[in-house]
Amino acid sequence: TLGDGLGYDVHSFAPSGHDRFIEVKTTQLGPMTPFYMTESEISFSAENHQCYSLYRVYDFTSQPLMFSLDGPVESTRTLRAIQFLALPR
Repeated sequence: TLGDGLGYDVHSFAPSGHDRFIEVKTTQLGPMTPFYMTESEISFSAENHQCYSLYRVYDFTSQPLMFSLDGPVESTRTLRAIQFLALPR
């Protein structure tokens, strides 16, 4: 209900009652298919690494499967900038 821009998709709770923040990324192809992340999502994963998980859903249209990656995104994925914001000088 809070909308986009928070850096995660789902605020959940671990069995211990601690916060769990989940970002879900879905692709139609296999598990190694690259996916897009926002600066906000990457920053949130680093700042909240102890309670952050990326849920990776793949083969979505044929036989959906999933795995999760815990901690900061940069610890499990190589990030490459593909877009820049051009500001006036």
